[in-house]
This record gives sequence, structure tokens and C-alpha cells, in this order.
Amino acid sequence: MRLNTLLILGSVQIVDFYDISSLIDFIFTVLVMFLLSLFVCATLKRKLVIIYNVIFFSLLVTSLIFNLELVPFLTIVFMMSGNLLFCLVNSGYIRKYAAKHLINEKINKKFENNTETDLNTFVNNMVTTVEWLSKNKVGALITIERKNSLSDFIKTGTQLNATFTPELVESIFYEGTRLHDGALIIQDTRIIAAAVYYPPSNNTFVGKFGARHRAAIGISEITDSITIIVSEETGRVAIAHLGVMDNIPIREFRNIFINQLQNN
Repeated sequence: MRLNTLLILGSVQIVDFYDISSLIDFIFTVLVMFLLSLFVCATLKRKLVIIYNVIFFSLLVTSLIFNLELVPFLTIVFMMSGNLLFCLVNSGYIRKYAAKHLINEKINKKFENNTETDLNTFVNNMVTTVEWLSKNKVGALITIERKNSLSDFIKTGTQLNATFTPELVESIFYEGTRLHDGALIIQDTRIIAAAVYYPPSNNTFVGKFGARHRAAIGISEITDSITIIVSEETGRVAIAHLGVMDNIPIREFRNIFINQLQNN
């Protein structure tokens, strides 16, 4: 009788201890994981995803070492849900990355059908156009398509398919015309579309950047196009390519523009 009583009391103590440990295990795990998941997804900073997964992976390994039953399951659940939520709130960035690195874009001919005379004419017309826009402080956004197709953006604008001439470009961007807002897209030395709008870059920049500059950097982040920007406030000229924008002195524009066209 005494032995049976001791065994029963011992079993009760073990069960109570196990239930309390499980409760603490559950509360602690849920609280920590929920706060970490909320913190990572709310900040929208991609670097924290690495920290987030490292913490949870370490927690998973630790829980397996100490033979915990609840923590491994909840760790996996929160790792999956946290990463999924992060992907949802950063869908724009993922789309940009996929467009630039994963999706097989249509390859254009990069001016291969044009003679050297045609290319020289195009460069001369571009230089003349940019110099006039800069001198008269007419805001402009001119994009030259390269390997990555801009067809999705062309569809959103007004399609023209016209010969590139300084007079035509100047009239398009002259304030008051219906097409002066947005970008001009050039494909194979021809103006394909005007009044095209790009998704602006979400990056943080030092200094003042207007809507045109952010749009130019935005399209350069997701394609290999070359975009020329002319500021309507200062007349300054810049070129955006591969996510980087450089201010270009007008006297150096010709040489820099030619180098950009020649580089892959």
C-alpha cells in the first residue's frame, strides 16, 4: 500500500512538472517567434531575413539537442509563415529581381540592322536633342531599349513608331503637349512609344531626386536599358543604367553616350 501510494504521488509530480514545462515552452516559443516574425516583416528590410532565419534555425537545432517536443514544430511553422509573409510584403522587389535575373527576356538586335551612317545620325540627333532640352530646361526622360524587352511598358504608353529627330522629341517634351509627361522609348533607333510610366525606385538616395529621376533609376534596376534624364529645374543631364545614375556634363555627353551604347 505504501509503495503504491509513492508510485502514484511520483507519477502525479512528473505529470505536473511535464505540463508546466510544456506550458512555459509553448508560451515562450509563441511569444518570441511572433515578435520576431512581426519585427522582420514590419521593417521591410531584406537583410533581416538572414538574421531571422539564422535565429530560428539556431532555435531549432537547440530544441533538438535538448529533446524538446513543441519548439521544433513551432519553429518550422513560424519560419515558413514569416518568410511567406515577407515575400508577400516584398512582392515588388521579388518581381524586379525576377524580371532582371530569372525571366528570359526577348533579345533585340541592338542596332545590328543599322549601318554606321545610321548610328552616327542617331547619335548626332540625340546629342542635338539633349543639348536643346538642357539649354531650355525642358524636362525629359528618354529610354533606349537594349537586351531586355520593354514591351510591357510600351503597351502602357502612346505608341508612335516614328523616326527619331530632334524636332519631334522637342515637340513631344515641350510643356503643354499631351505626351510631355512620362518617358520616350527608343527601339532600334526609332521612337516606339511616348508618355510611358515606370515604377519608381524604392531605394533611399542622398540629395533631391524628382519623379523623373526615380522613374529612370527604377527602370534601370529591372532592365539593362539606358535612360537619359533632363531636369526641368536645372537643365542638368544624367544617365541611369543598371541601377546607377550619373550626372553628365553636357560637353561630355556625346562620348559617354557612345560608350554606353557600345558596352554590353
